[in-house]
Amino acid sequence: TIFLLMCNTYLMQIGLPGLVMSNFKLLGWTQLIYLLTTVALGVLRIIGHSRAQEAMATVVDVWAVPGYELVFVLQNLSAGLYYHQVLFATFQLANEKYYSKLSARPDALV
Repeated sequence: TIFLLMCNTYLMQIGLPGLVMSNFKLLGWTQLIYLLTTVALGVLRIIGHSRAQEAMATVVDVWAVPGYELVFVLQNLSAGLYYHQVLFATFQLANEKYYSKLSARPDALV
């Protein structure tokens, strides 16, 4: 959804996405880290369910997978950072400087 907000900016409409994206580099990195940790947590959860001896795996089976606790903590920390960056970017994109023709100057976005 943030990318859709960025697409409405004047700089994206005239074909200068690099100027807009340069202001949101941290958001891109946090999205990538959050995605990777979420996928890793899902894979570990599937491993925990597949290793269960019973037909129905319990929560204990999932938490018994080596490294699950570490990935769980990293995923939750990255989630907090990701949600903070999304809110920050949303409020930053509400600024009118991204929607005016004056924003085409590189020094206008500083």
